[in-house]
Amino acid sequence: MTHRFIKHISAVLSLAVIMSLFVPCTSFAASTPTISASSVKAKTGGSVSVAINMANNPGIVSATLTVTYNSKILTLTKVKDGGLLGNNVHKPEYSSPYTLAWENDTAQNNYMTNGKIAVLTFKVSKSAAAGTSYPVKLSYNFGNYDIYNKDLKPVSFTLKSGSVTAVKDNPLKVSASKMTVSASTLKKKSVKVKPLTIKGAQGKVSVSVEKKGTSSSVFKKIKVNRAGTVTFKKGSYKRGNCKVKLKVSAGGNAKYLSKSITKTVTIKIK
Repeated sequence: MTHRFIKHISAVLSLAVIMSLFVPCTSFAASTPTISASSVKAKTGGSVSVAINMANNPGIVSATLTVTYNSKILTLTKVKDGGLLGNNVHKPEYSSPYTLAWENDTAQNNYMTNGKIAVLTFKVSKSAAAGTSYPVKLSYNFGNYDIYNKDLKPVSFTLKSGSVTAVKDNPLKVSASKMTVSASTLKKKSVKVKPLTIKGAQGKVSVSVEKKGTSSSVFKKIKVNRAGTVTFKKGSYKRGNCKVKLKVSAGGNAKYLSKSITKTVTIKIK
């Protein structure tokens, strides 16, 4: 019995040792110092902001980052400092490669903050190809002490570049028509009407009934499908005009933005 007990304890301890080997790896991955640029979509000819974020900052006093982008497609128009890393001396000329820099050589303590350290605003050329992602690359030189702490030791960060994906306006178009339904028919069965015409949608289409703007007398008695067909449930209805507010949404895709259009249709119950 004692022998079996010892074997059992040995097995448990062995398992515990094996499990402990995985803990440091998980902890390390979760605490890796990282600087990343966001990936965003932007309409051709429009403007967009790319955030530069810092996570798991072990403590630094100075940092220099180089941001490289396609200047034929992206034009840097504004740089906003996040106010998290002390004194900034960012490059005054807006050109690629662009330099973000923070210098606090006389700081007695490290800056330990995390979050949005800068935001770069770009104008996207009208010639940008819809569906194409244009990289916003981050880089720094560890050996050149581009990022260091109060002890004048270089600090290593993992960099994650971002991108700006050019897209176009969704060509969704929606038109509405007046409809008429019979109150006597509704007493016998449900009735379907199609007051909306939906064209040009890019991406998944959905249609919903908006409570605000829809006559309360019919709101709970109707439903709509993604083709814009409104179904009146069987029942008694008061004669007269009712308003139904419908929201049509096109989800967009790699080349087109999402878009929503709201239409209020008049349906006469006679």
